[in-house]
Amino acid sequence: MMINTIVVIIGIVGGVLFIFAVLIVYREWPYFCMDSIGTSNNNRLAIDSFIGLLYEAEYKMSTFDEGNIMDESIYQDKYVIKLVDEKLKRNPDFKMECSFSSSDENKFRKTFENHPQVDIRIRQSPFSDSAHYKIIDDGKKAYLSWHNPGSQKRNVQRYDFSKVRRRPWPGQADVIQEHIGKYLEDIKLTFSQSAAIN
Repeated sequence: MMINTIVVIIGIVGGVLFIFAVLIVYREWPYFCMDSIGTSNNNRLAIDSFIGLLYEAEYKMSTFDEGNIMDESIYQDKYVIKLVDEKLKRNPDFKMECSFSSSDENKFRKTFENHPQVDIRIRQSPFSDSAHYKIIDDGKKAYLSWHNPGSQKRNVQRYDFSKVRRRPWPGQADVIQEHIGKYLEDIKLTFSQSAAIN
């Protein structure tokens, strides 16, 4: 009789623990679907990352950067400008959203400020977070960087949310919102309220 009671108790506890484990995996599943890499890089690697995101973007690329005129900057690079121009010509529905904290007329700005697929904004006030970002397709992939003005070395966080559901199932973690939600909100606010220069 005692053995049967112990077996029943063990079965109930095991069942509860199994259900609890399933619920944890269900809630945390989006973390298994995303990829995140922290690293540091320089101007050359920043350009290569920009090009990679541009290539993978399907309908939009949104950026926030200083945009000041600097040697080896993304926005002074002729090859980057050529690739953006080709992407825009190949994809008439593709959009570029660029916000700069500097009013410098870099080569990118001079080339695209009147282009109908490119929306360039000069920020009226700096973004409260110091991270610069490049985000494609409203959060499919993101590249965040932190660096001092004029510094070539950057601390970088790259995110790949391409396998994550845009709207998590009820009770699941919203990893996109958690990691880049404030940047997506910044894009929304910047490109709906700021004064355009083009």
